[in-house]
Amino acid sequence: MAYRLLLLAEATWTRLNGHQLLLLVRAGVRFVDGVRVERDDVAPGATAVKPQRKTKKHPEEAAA
Repeated sequence: MAYRLLLLAEATWTRLNGHQLLLLVRAGVRFVDGVRVERDDVAPGATAVKPQRKTKKHPEEAAA
């Protein structure tokens, strides 16, 4: 049954274009409209994705 479910799911999978850029994205490199941003100044009107803020640790985790 699991084999049949995987076959059905595989039919709807989409090939990932730009797989070579995944390491850069994971490292935190910024891309705007598919173009790598070298500096913080971004062209007006471009949509930039802000990096996620790190969450504060819980007090009990900080003491450990």
